[in-house]
Amino acid sequence: HWKTNLTLPTYLISATIGPYVLVSDNYTGMQSTIPITYYCRTIDTAKVAGTFVNLKNIMQVFENRFGSYPFERIGYTGTPGGLGAMEHAGNVSYPFSGWTGNTDSEWWYAHELSHMWFGNKVTCASAEDMWLNEGWAVWCESLYREGVYGKQAYKTNMRSKLKDVLQTTHVTDGGYYAVYGIPQTLTYGNTVYQKGGQVTHTLRGYLGDSLFFGGVKAYLQQYGYNYASSYDLRDFLTAYSGIDMAPFFDAWVFAPGFPHFAIDSSVIIPAGNGFDVT
Repeated sequence: HWKTNLTLPTYLISATIGPYVLVSDNYTGMQSTIPITYYCRTIDTAKVAGTFVNLKNIMQVFENRFGSYPFERIGYTGTPGGLGAMEHAGNVSYPFSGWTGNTDSEWWYAHELSHMWFGNKVTCASAEDMWLNEGWAVWCESLYREGVYGKQAYKTNMRSKLKDVLQTTHVTDGGYYAVYGIPQTLTYGNTVYQKGGQVTHTLRGYLGDSLFFGGVKAYLQQYGYNYASSYDLRDFLTAYSGIDMAPFFDAWVFAPGFPHFAIDSSVIIPAGNGFDVT
């Protein structure tokens, strides 16, 4: 039996029923020891260890960056593949195809785990704000790689995703859209997910790690177990950082397409063994 005393949106609550086998573990978190439950098919029990070999390392990455784990347990329950994965609070619905016995689908369960902070602890205020859930979770697919495999792994994954965003997102979504205010027919499209992840990465670069991660932790604390909008995030980061975030959000969140920067001229002057370029 599981009970939560936390405030949750109804879409994050689910009952998954079937002839499951329970594989149990524990994670020593920042504030407490958290039970881990894997409910899977009998044929998948031998795959749990290899599939989730880095789960505790990923948990450490996310706790260090975002604050302590916000729910009473870490759970994954197997589901038929056609249903996809879903970040139900404390008990992710995770397709049988993801129980591989290796790290091939590690990014997938890391994505769902990051939703415990982005989407579950703080939920988007509207469907038009969905990038706050899904864009941030896509970005976390790179962030966990940075913590587990190193900074170059983060960069490589972000660059691969950026290439796809620039080349194909406007094709698959049928146009150039802003990540905020997208039509509800595209709530779960590539603009929200993949471009949203790039905007999050860009926000990190804009603020720098100290202000960015400090601000994210404070934002998650301020709006914990409640909802927030893109405007709430903009205004909160402005107050936290002392930097007016309106120009960034106007250019990257509320406008379609991509800002373009071009060098129209340059002056090159020899300087010792190098050059001064203006």
